[in-house]
Amino acid sequence: MTTDSSSNKEQLINQEIDYIKIVKILWSRWYWIAASLIICLVFAYLYLWYTPSTYSTTGTLKLDNNNNQASALLKASNAPIGTGGKSIETESFVLKSNPILLQAISQLNYRVGYFIKGRFRTKDLYPFAPFQVEILSEDSLNRYQGLVNFNKIDEQSFDYSYFRGEERILLRGRFGKVIKVPGYELRIKDSIGMDHADYCFYLHQKEDYLGRVSKGLNIKELSKGSNIISLSQIDENPVFARDVINAIMEAYIEYDSQSQKQSATQTIDFIDQQLKNMSSDLILAQNQLKQFKQNNRIIDIGSYAATKTKEYTTLQTQLLDTKVQNINLDLLEDQVKQNKNKIYLNFNIEGEISSLLRSLIEKLNTLIIDRSSKIITYKEDALPIQEIDRQITDIRSAIIRNIQSLREKQNREIALIKSEMADADQNIAAIPEQQLSFMNLQRNYDLNDKIYSLFTEKKLDAEITRSAITPSVSVVNVASLSRKVIAPQAGRVYTSAILIALIISLLVIVLVRIINPYIYDKETVESYTDLPIIGVVKKFPTKLDKSNKQVLSLEKPKSVFAESIRSVRTNLSFLAAQKKSKVICITSEIAGEGKSFMTINLASTLALIDKKVVIVAADLRKSKMHKAFEVDNDKGLSTYLAHQHEIKDILLETHVDNLAFVPSGPNPPNPSELIQSERMQSLIDYLSAHYDFVLIDTAPLGLVSDSVPLIRNSDINLFVIRSGVSRIGAATVPAKVSREYNLNNVVIVLNAFENDSLYARYYTTNYSNSYYNSYYYYADYSGYYGYGYYEDEKPSWWKLISRLKYQLKKRKESD
Repeated sequence: MTTDSSSNKEQLINQEIDYIKIVKILWSRWYWIAASLIICLVFAYLYLWYTPSTYSTTGTLKLDNNNNQASALLKASNAPIGTGGKSIETESFVLKSNPILLQAISQLNYRVGYFIKGRFRTKDLYPFAPFQVEILSEDSLNRYQGLVNFNKIDEQSFDYSYFRGEERILLRGRFGKVIKVPGYELRIKDSIGMDHADYCFYLHQKEDYLGRVSKGLNIKELSKGSNIISLSQIDENPVFARDVINAIMEAYIEYDSQSQKQSATQTIDFIDQQLKNMSSDLILAQNQLKQFKQNNRIIDIGSYAATKTKEYTTLQTQLLDTKVQNINLDLLEDQVKQNKNKIYLNFNIEGEISSLLRSLIEKLNTLIIDRSSKIITYKEDALPIQEIDRQITDIRSAIIRNIQSLREKQNREIALIKSEMADADQNIAAIPEQQLSFMNLQRNYDLNDKIYSLFTEKKLDAEITRSAITPSVSVVNVASLSRKVIAPQAGRVYTSAILIALIISLLVIVLVRIINPYIYDKETVESYTDLPIIGVVKKFPTKLDKSNKQVLSLEKPKSVFAESIRSVRTNLSFLAAQKKSKVICITSEIAGEGKSFMTINLASTLALIDKKVVIVAADLRKSKMHKAFEVDNDKGLSTYLAHQHEIKDILLETHVDNLAFVPSGPNPPNPSELIQSERMQSLIDYLSAHYDFVLIDTAPLGLVSDSVPLIRNSDINLFVIRSGVSRIGAATVPAKVSREYNLNNVVIVLNAFENDSLYARYYTTNYSNSYYNSYYYYADYSGYYGYGYYEDEKPSWWKLISRLKYQLKKRKESD
């Protein structure tokens, strides 16, 4: 009963994406989407309710890159070294540094923070103080770090509490009297009009605010290529944000001013130290000269002695100037070795240094600025940073070598001056003793006085220079109070909630489809096999009994189920059409896929058209078909095959006209051998001679091999796949059987189809070029409209609208 498959009968199926199906798939679980939207919107509402609002305020600073230091006032032709242009990235780090932030915080009223307790959160009251807390003493090592709760009792007393570990300490105090909190002695003063709300306060150190300020501080360049810095502070308290920004700008300007005055300040400090040391020497020399004059009654010395003394004093002055220059070189060398910031050249030696040393210092400052800008992007061990560090090290070494060369030159000058002073000293030695003593005292006094005057003059110059220095930073716009909420924004939060809900619900739908292992529609079957599907049997909406006693195709003749069975009956006429009597083997992959139920109802519909039909229960292992016909199973196919009964003993008539039934009989120990016996073939031949259709209900093909002999000898093999029960692999079984046994009579029926779009394939099958399109027709009942033809139809509201539109269209056409 097998023939070769003709090449011109290949099924040419084209499956195309159906976007309407995709919409239906998503809309099939609209209640999932609705639930996700409701849940996410509730969470968004709660988030907005519990999350405190944050505000932002902004101030702007201008960096003056051409601002000159004091040396520019003294030497207009020589630009000061180390004053190179400011980098926005570098200054951003300076603005965020702890010293600047701590200096800014110190300008605020930071010591006591006041809060009011609400039902859901605690609110900062800065700068409002509902009562005054005065800190009398503080033990910084053992201070309490936590909120102190405060409740006013009456005009004289109040309760306050704090936690010691898990224990709550509740105490009572009086306004104006000393109270104690661990590490503190406090005095609380009542404010006029203070209510009885639940307040609390926190005793702060400056460092407590660092995290809050640095977290909300944002610094950026106002526009690309400009020298304007924008500073913004985000905080839950808009007043605090405004005050912090203004305080940071003031602290930064003060820092910038002090940085630019660093060179002059170092010089003044050095001169002050020298003047302090020389003051006593000058007074001593003055007293000694005065006393010598009084004792020896000497008013003046001779012209020769005066000349020699003047020469000696001049040499001493030159020696002193040279030593001072050496000291300045020492200061510069120390700054190069230790300071990691820009090098500010002492203005006292700017005119004396070589052009090479000046260019080296300028290059060093440029590299330091470049490193500060690149450290924002790279780590310390990155190659660009290491290369800059190497260049900085080389430049520092070159500067130090240049300084050492200058120092050696100065030392040679000192040696020359000392040699000339020795010659002058010999000339002075020839002067008479009394006159010589007077001259020595006079010379010592003049020298100390000249040095003192020189340092005083230098100090005055440095002070003038320092006072003339102006900051290279100025405030463009001070921060103003802004009560515009920047976060959370209700519109954005609700929009995000809607998007999240849609994404979650869609992901759930996609995930359910991905993990689904079952077949639900004919498109799934068609995507795994090229065998024809001759029918899609609709699932009956009511519950069936376990014995499948309902012959629904007869009991509900106007049901969708009965119509789908009739479509299978119609399509069977195209198969083995030349056969007068057709042997139909009905099987499935596993139990529970509805092959017995399909057999009974298909046989019933065949009997309705005056066809003689017989059902053979050939599942000798687990058949329950006898229960559907309410007959005993003591004798049947197994006893016949075992030679215990004859055909007439096992062939039973049923309550359905033209329908006979052969029960399976008791379960034999060797079902496979019995089915392959000659008596089985004799039975089929006998039944084929007396009936139009022989329907054989076999054991599941995927579990046992009992049905293989029957399949190979049948005219039609009907493979049942049940929607929602059969796994995807079941769709490949019929094709495997067909190829293995060279069969061309295997067809498929999709049973218990339920129109659940969630599990439907997102493409449709185009049969326009298919061989089977010329022979088979059936409805797949996917989104069908019965328009009143089916008694079990329960259309939804949108189906009712479609039906109404259809009726209106028909009426319009009839008119």
